[in-house]
Amino acid sequence: MASHVTGDETPLVPVVVDDIPLVTVVTNGVPVGTIVAYAAEPEHLPAGWFVCDHRKLEAAKYPELREALGLPAGGIGGEIQLPDLRGQFLRSCDFNLTPGETFSWKTGEPRIPIQLTLDRMGDHMNKTLKMGTTKVIEWHSGPRRFDVSGGDAETRPVNVALYWVIKATSKEGADGVPIGAVIPFAGDDKKIPAPAYFPWWIRCDCAKVESDQLGHILPVVKDKFKLASSPSSSKVFWPPDLRGKFIRGVDWESVHDPDGKSRQPAPNGDTAGLGTWQGCSTAFKDRKPCVDVEHFSKWYHKTSNAAGNHNFRDDKYTDHQVWSGGDKETRPKNAAMHFYINTLPHDSQPDFPVGGVIARIGELKDERWLPCDGDPRPIRTESGEDPLYKAIGKIWNWSTEIEDLFSVPNLFGRFIRGADLVGAPNGDPDRDNRTEYYGWEKRVGAGSFQDWATAMPVSKPLSISISYPTDEYQNAKTSGGATDESTRASGAKSFPLKFETPDNETAPTCMAVRFYVCATGYDGTG
Repeated sequence: MASHVTGDETPLVPVVVDDIPLVTVVTNGVPVGTIVAYAAEPEHLPAGWFVCDHRKLEAAKYPELREALGLPAGGIGGEIQLPDLRGQFLRSCDFNLTPGETFSWKTGEPRIPIQLTLDRMGDHMNKTLKMGTTKVIEWHSGPRRFDVSGGDAETRPVNVALYWVIKATSKEGADGVPIGAVIPFAGDDKKIPAPAYFPWWIRCDCAKVESDQLGHILPVVKDKFKLASSPSSSKVFWPPDLRGKFIRGVDWESVHDPDGKSRQPAPNGDTAGLGTWQGCSTAFKDRKPCVDVEHFSKWYHKTSNAAGNHNFRDDKYTDHQVWSGGDKETRPKNAAMHFYINTLPHDSQPDFPVGGVIARIGELKDERWLPCDGDPRPIRTESGEDPLYKAIGKIWNWSTEIEDLFSVPNLFGRFIRGADLVGAPNGDPDRDNRTEYYGWEKRVGAGSFQDWATAMPVSKPLSISISYPTDEYQNAKTSGGATDESTRASGAKSFPLKFETPDNETAPTCMAVRFYVCATGYDGTG
């Protein structure tokens, strides 16, 4: 028997209720309409599960799914069209985000301003004699506006490509989630979803698992997430590394992922599809930002080259520009959870674990499932401690001073991001600045929150079309007579990037869903 440790060698502790691993006895597993991530190829899906790729199903064959998706009786034209989650991220609904609707990416103004620095720029006016042959740059008292070019193809956070799959029926033995399914778990950093035995749920942190009980998962997920340089073994499994990552739907046709053909390779070297990843990127849609360059002039006049003022001469032009600033990464507002991958077949699981999180489009009215809306619940009930409290504790409470209550996760309007405890490669660069829900106290790892951020573009750097002189010259200082206003030579100057009409947040393309957390067992006792 192997033990389960994280990538930083921290032992994980199974959630236990009354000295028994916290598993329930739900014969239905997860409800029809459940959407989860899937870390294997679609041919391994059990009957009754489908990739969310906009395909059409016969409504008469899947009446439960029609109801779960909130469609009218008979579907639409006798058909059910599955959600199109190719290239999409999932986001919790809120007052402005209707479940099932898709939303384009947005780019908000970064909290750390982006600045343009030019090598030399005038900051003062000198009067020069209105005579002679030396060409000097005239003085311009105000700014000149430059439109900024550049920007990536879309705005998105760092992400790993997995399939989004949906449960369409309960009549084909599709009770549990598929082997290879990946779920967020609302417990703290040292807990794992209650396994009946090890391994059942494995944390997606790139820490290889060695066990003689991997016979189910290895033929399905295979070596997709194993480093190409590592040897294969029938007793070693490499889970996906989702520390600090967001999950994005596999998009072979670049339906919603404009950079789908240029993603970074999966750990095993595959260059497309499942397991590939992307760094963050920043785009600006049609509302291009601009820069106001103070005292920039395109004109010159002639003066004497006698000694006097140091002014810019009409010579030695450059377009050199340096851009700096912006946030550390581009990301949406999010809550951190650890992701876990299921290693057991759907028909041999004890049940979906308490504290596990699923997505749905339609509303779910079932006491076993609670919406992730942050509502407080009593720790103790008439039958004892709340099973969900045993699984997740108080990590979602906004204050530890509330003694008798605990909170379910509050994902209102947020995305889910893999918790990053150690600074994983291409993970969360701001992991140490995460907070509890209201931002009053610092909190790291599972149960922490993070506001959106905007970094500079990566693939197409920012630039403006400018050419400016760098040569200064001793030009005649006026002592009377006709004069011109010339630009005094100075050093490097910086100018802020301006967003004329920025979005109210930064977020990637997404579909709004309802997130639910498994709260108790079928009989209500856990």
